[in-house]
Amino acid sequence: MRDRNFFPVLTELELQLPMYLTSAGGWINQERTDRPDGFFSFQWIQCLRGQGRLELGGTAADVGEGQGMLLYAGVPHRYYAVQEPWSVVWVTFHGSVVPEMLERLRLKESGVYTVSEPESLLDQLDRAAEVMSGSDPLRGYEGSALLYRLLLDLAKRSSFKAGGSRQQHLQNIAPMLRLIEERYADDLSLDDLAGTLGVTPQYACALFRRSFGMRPFEYVTKHRLRRAKELLLADFSLAVAEVGRRVGYGHTSYFIKLFKQQEGMTPSQFRQLFLG
Repeated sequence: MRDRNFFPVLTELELQLPMYLTSAGGWINQERTDRPDGFFSFQWIQCLRGQGRLELGGTAADVGEGQGMLLYAGVPHRYYAVQEPWSVVWVTFHGSVVPEMLERLRLKESGVYTVSEPESLLDQLDRAAEVMSGSDPLRGYEGSALLYRLLLDLAKRSSFKAGGSRQQHLQNIAPMLRLIEERYADDLSLDDLAGTLGVTPQYACALFRRSFGMRPFEYVTKHRLRRAKELLLADFSLAVAEVGRRVGYGHTSYFIKLFKQQEGMTPSQFRQLFLG
């Protein structure tokens, strides 16, 4: 690795993109950085080796291999090496949708995040630096697409403090998801789902909400209706009542009511959209 930093010229068109990269690079040994007024862009700084320390909001947290710092724009901070060389790679970014997107991805605050598979993010950071250093006049558009994938991957693989990453949470409830996939049309109970993990129903529900932000049977309903939509379009001669029965709803009126609540139209109206 060598020191590198790229600050592309951003056109007015690129600055109007919902999100865009403003710089990318890396340092063999990151120097002490004090920003009492914060930085004008959002930052993701990932550690390759060594160890640093981030001081933020009156607290301090160490940053080692497999970790990184997410720093919101305008948030005062300080970081420095405690074990040299402290090698890092980074991107800075901005855009009108970035604050809301970070919020929706549950990357809600500045701080140190642990990454479950750091190599994936590092590959994307390297690609971002490559694009930013290129001569393609449309590199801002590719950079925007790279940034979108990077933030999604960060949300999937990272955890704040000791919370565990989204990916780890999903792995924990994988047996529940398999049971839903295999038996979604059956009369499943929370005890059935909890039994796949060997935990109490209350804890199973908490795990599920942590992973998906919804209760298990909200997910079961969405899964059933997804299968119903597939059946409605797979065979136009199949009666709506039979579709409902096959996905676990023996009462046709309830199936139609639920479908309309979730999809904004009846099963027949949904089917009609594709009949031409």
